Amino acid sequence: MSSPLHGLTAADSFMLRKLFSLVSGSCCMDNPDSAANQEVLLPGHLYGNIIRERLEIGLNDIRTSIVSDLRRTAGQGSTRFFDSEFQGFKW
Repeated sequence: MSSPLHGLTAADSFMLRKLFSLVSGSCCMDNPDSAANQEVLLPGHLYGNIIRERLEIGLNDIRTSIVSDLRRTAGQGSTRFFDSEFQGFKW
């Protein structure tokens, strides 16, 4: 199928025609809640997102604890990162 506009694929041409008809008022806007407009997540992607979020939360908790300990012990010597305070994080 050839495109009426040079260099555009058929999908680009369709989206451009749809945009023109939307602007002219000859069609209505798509429903964003429609199933066709929803993101499809495969089980692996879903598990990956859950693991990534949990890892971010855990690492941010560790970072917050280290920063607060460094601020609290500033000028008092070194911070002991192997104390039970840093080893007891719950993921």
